[in-house]
Amino acid sequence: SPSSPPSSSESRSSPPTPTPTPQSLKQHILLQYRTHRSLPPQSPKAHALQTLAYDYYILKKDLKERARLYELDAGAEDKLSPKESSRRAAARAGLQLPKL
Repeated sequence: SPSSPPSSSESRSSPPTPTPTPQSLKQHILLQYRTHRSLPPQSPKAHALQTLAYDYYILKKDLKERARLYELDAGAEDKLSPKESSRRAAARAGLQLPKL
């Protein structure tokens, strides 16, 4: 009947949460700031919003750097000798190959 409570399997299934896009994340942060702009700067909520904005900035900066490094590495096996590829891989791991 329409007034009966949902079965346990129906109540447990929820739609998957969409993956946020960079634009939607930025819009969310801006909306939070605009909604709470009247908060005093010393309030815990204002501090949490500052932390959120800073974390977003760091995330965006790190993703740009990751994309830049990925582009540099793309096709490196075609451009570099095996010896140079090994040296660079060791350097990324914090090791230094001996000079032969």
